[in-house]
Parts: sequence; C-alpha cells; structure tokens
Amino acid sequence: MENFDTKKRVRHLDGLRGLAILAVVLFHCYSRGPDLPGLNTNLFRQGYLGVQLFFLLSGFLILHSLETSSSLGHFYHRRWLRLFPAMVAASWLIFVSAPFMYDRMDSLPGYLDALPGILFADPHWLRDWARLPVTGPIEGDFWTLFTEVKFYLLFGAAYFLVRRKAIGLLALLAVLGVVIYVGPAYGFDFNASLLGRAAAGVSDEMNARCYGWFAAGAFFYLYFDSERPAFLAASAGCAVLGIVASTSTADVGGMVFCTGVYLVFIAPFFWEPLKRLFCHPWGVFLGFISYPLYLLHQNISWSLAAKLHRAFPDVPAKLLMAGPVVLVGVLAWLSAGFIEPLGRQLLAWSPKSAAPSAPRPLGRDGRAGACALFAVLAALGVTAGQLRPVAGARRALESRILAEQQGSLDALEQKLADSRRALAGIHLARAQAQAYLESMKRNAP
Repeated sequence: MENFDTKKRVRHLDGLRGLAILAVVLFHCYSRGPDLPGLNTNLFRQGYLGVQLFFLLSGFLILHSLETSSSLGHFYHRRWLRLFPAMVAASWLIFVSAPFMYDRMDSLPGYLDALPGILFADPHWLRDWARLPVTGPIEGDFWTLFTEVKFYLLFGAAYFLVRRKAIGLLALLAVLGVVIYVGPAYGFDFNASLLGRAAAGVSDEMNARCYGWFAAGAFFYLYFDSERPAFLAASAGCAVLGIVASTSTADVGGMVFCTGVYLVFIAPFFWEPLKRLFCHPWGVFLGFISYPLYLLHQNISWSLAAKLHRAFPDVPAKLLMAGPVVLVGVLAWLSAGFIEPLGRQLLAWSPKSAAPSAPRPLGRDGRAGACALFAVLAALGVTAGQLRPVAGARRALESRILAEQQGSLDALEQKLADSRRALAGIHLARAQAQAYLESMKRNAP
C-alpha cells in the first residue's frame, strides 16, 4: 500500500465521503422526504447507512490527524477550524431562510437553538447544565456532529495519554454500546443496579452504539500503516460490533447492507479499479462539499420541493425534488470553496504560534473586510429573527385556513352522503311502488 499522504490516496477517501453524502441525501429526500405524491420510494431506504460510512472514515482519518498533531490543543484547534466555519455559515443560512420555509420538517428555530450547532454541544447539555431554554438544534441531522465531537474529545485526550493504545477505549465503548443495545432482549435490566445505570448512562451520553464504526476505522488505519493482519482482524471485529448495534439481528437485509458499508470502505485499499472509481472527479467533488451539504440539505430541500409542488402540481415530485437538491449542492459548494477558507484564515493562529499545517492568517485589511462581512450577515440574521413573529402568524393563519377548508369539505361530504342516502330511499320507494302496481295489474279481473 502506498503512503497515506499521496494525492491519490486523499482523492480516494474524498470519493468515499462523496458516496456517503449521496446515500444520506437520497435517503432524506427520496425515501423519508415530504409527503408528496409519488416521491418516496423504498429504493433508498438503507441510505441512512451513509452515516456509518462517515464514522468509519472518521476513525481512520482522526487517528492520522492525531499522529500528525503536535499536541492535544493543536489537534482540537485543527478540528475546530475544520468544523466551525461551515457550521456558522449553515446555521446563519438556515436561521435566515427558516421563516420562509413553511414546510420544514422541524419547527421554526429560535435564537438559542443555534447554540448547540455553534458550540458543538449536545442540546441537553445546554438545557440541563446551563439551564438555557434550548428546544434542540436547528437541524435534526446535527446529532451526528455531536457524536463526532464527543469522539474527538475522548479519543484525542486518550491518545495523548497512551498513544495508539487509546483505540482499546474505543473498542471497549463499542462493546458497551452493543451490550446496552441488545441486553434488554435477553432479560438484562440495567436499571436494577447502580453499575447498570451508570453503564447505560455512559452509553447513552457517548452514543456508544456508533463506536464500533470509529474503532473499525482506527484499527484499519493501523493495518494500513503496518500491514499487520492482526489489526485487520481487529477492524473486522469492531465492524461486527457496529453492525450489531446498528440494526436488529432479525433484520437480515439491514445486516447485509451494514456489512456492505464496511466492505465498501476497505475494498478500495485492496482493489485498484475500485480505488480509481472513487477517484473520479464527481466523487471527489461530492466529498469536497459533503460537510456543508450534510448540514444544509434536509429542511431546505423539503420546503422548496413542497413549494414547487404547489406551483406545478402536474410535474412529477421526484423531478421537482431534484431542483432543490441541486440548489443546496451549489450552496454547499460556495460554502466549501469560499466561505470556509475565508473563515479558517480569519480564525487562524498567528504565524509565530501556528503549526506548519495551520492556515495562514489574514492581514489587517483582510480581517477588517471579513469582520465587515460577518457584521452584515449578523444584521441579516437579526432581521430574519424579527420576521419570525410574522412567519409564525402566517403559518398559524395558513393552518386556520386549512382547518376551515377541511371543515367545509367535511360538511360538504356529509351533505353529499345525506343526499345519496335520500336518493337511495327514493329509488327504493319507486321500486316498491312499481312492484305494487305490477301486483295490482296481475290481480285485476
């Protein structure tokens, strides 16, 4: 196997990332999409497993990132620079557009609902510890980001304590996640003891069901680095833990697809034609925009597709959904290609304290321009916040009008049913009268 740092290797991993985001977008938009005629299909019902492929890639890449970081603080800073600019841009866009997206799957977010994403903090941390009235993240998909950040915090700290042995902690959490997940089916009551409650609490807090995938990716990195078969076996074993924790043993199809996710992850490392396939420019491009696309795609695509369906009811819903998906892809490209690099430059350390791999900071003029841009964006965000009462009132008015229309339709249907029953009674009386007349004619002398 060639060195990790070759350009071809990076392109191959981007292609895998592109496959993962494609699966997730197809699942959310064409299998669990809005209730439009003919839109949802079972063809992409396993697309949610793209998240598991993301977790495998994270286990692999985060271990490499740790081994190329000079300190724990340097590692955390690199991760923050990678995630924060896109999250700020996506949160701003979602917050500003939400008042006009009346068909969102999630409710209208408030100002405080942006905090979980901006801080990468699980919403219940802010509710339970900071006592903030946070209802949730502005997008339901952000749960995977919270799981990833907990993984970074835990694995990073453990790595700089015991180096590569920290992967054992990931495997231990993976075992815990499986035990907590399948234990109740075998009669285990984890609430019956203090130890059981503590284990279940750790599993729930860390989302330990996902750690089999993290550990599988990390062990495969060790195999990739050393080519020792024991690491490949450990990776496969952790993948089995991830598969068991991701689906029911009764769901044979789900287990087959989960197994396929792991095989798709490792196969390009062994088979050159598949590696070249994942190096295709379109796959690399999807991988490049995968993070902002993941943040943006669901509610915006849903709402725009519903609006288009009302405007063009005769156009197939599957075709209508394609337009919003492409639009969100363009927005993700703008974020990945322009906004995120600008944000990283603005937030970079000074040249004296930065590591060689840290982005070069902006000059004084560049910082001033960037600050002015962010001030304008913040003003637009505040303006959108002022529109929320109007949007809420409009949604309430629309709901009332729909309810009144539904009530009118119900009344008309009731009248129609009464008319049908009266007409049936008339027909019956007519038939009885005809029968009586016929009998009179037959009995007449």
